[in-house]
Amino acid sequence: MIMMRKASLPFIFLFHSVLFPLLPQDLERRVGEELTYSLSYGWIKGGEGKVRLERNGKAEIGQLRAVAEARSTGLIGWLYPVEDRYCVVFRAPEGFPEKVTRTVKKGKYTSREDWIFLEENHRVRSSRTGDHRYAVKIYDVLTAFYQARERIASEGWRLKGEVLVLPLFYDDRFFDLRVRYAGDETIRTFRGREPCALYIPVTEGNDTFTQEEQLHIWVTRDTLALPVRIIARLSFGSLRCELEEIRDIRKQPKGK
Repeated sequence: MIMMRKASLPFIFLFHSVLFPLLPQDLERRVGEELTYSLSYGWIKGGEGKVRLERNGKAEIGQLRAVAEARSTGLIGWLYPVEDRYCVVFRAPEGFPEKVTRTVKKGKYTSREDWIFLEENHRVRSSRTGDHRYAVKIYDVLTAFYQARERIASEGWRLKGEVLVLPLFYDDRFFDLRVRYAGDETIRTFRGREPCALYIPVTEGNDTFTQEEQLHIWVTRDTLALPVRIIARLSFGSLRCELEEIRDIRKQPKGK
C-alpha cells in the first residue's frame, strides 16, 4: 500500500515545470481540454489518468476548476486498487488556488483532504493538519501545470541549464521545486514524431523525488505545450506516463 501511495503521487505531481501568471485569454483557450495518459511500471501497464480544465459549474464568473484523476489498472489494479482524484478551484486571470480537494480510494478505504488557500492571511488551512503560514504567493500542482504550459507556449524555451526555484504546497507540505531546461529532443508520441523540450525538476523537502535526474518531462514545442511523456525513477522501479489522447469535452455528445 505504501508503494501505491508513492505511485499515485507522481501522476498528480509530475507535471510541474515553469510557474508564471496567466492572462485571461490564455486560460480561456484551454477550458474544455482533457488529456488522457497511460501509466506503466517497467513493462507492466499499471494505470491510467486524465487531466481536464472546466468551468466551475454555476459558480461566479471567472472561477474555473481543474481536475486530475488516476487509477490503477490490470494486475496492479487487482493487487493494489487505487483511485486518486485531485480537484482545485481557482480564479482567472490570477490563477492562484482557492480550494483543493483530494480523495483517495484504496480498496475499501477512502480518505479525503481539503486545503483552503487564504491568500489575504498568507495561510493554507488543511482539514488534516490545520493552518500553514507562508510568506510568498504559492500555487498548487494543477494551477502550476496550466500556468507553466502557457508560459512555455507563449514565450518559447529557456537557456539550457537555467534553473528556476518555485514554491508549491502539496500533501500538507511546502516544496521548493527546482526546474532545469535540459535541451530539445524529437520523440515519438501518439501524434507521430514531434520536437519536444526536456525539463528536469527536483523537489526539496519531498521524499519521493529527492535527487536530480529522477524525473524527466517532455513538452511539445508548439502552441499546445503538451506534456507528452514523463518518466520517474522511483525506489521501487520506473514509472512511465504517456499522453494517449487530447480532446475537447465541450464537444462531447449529451448523455456520454
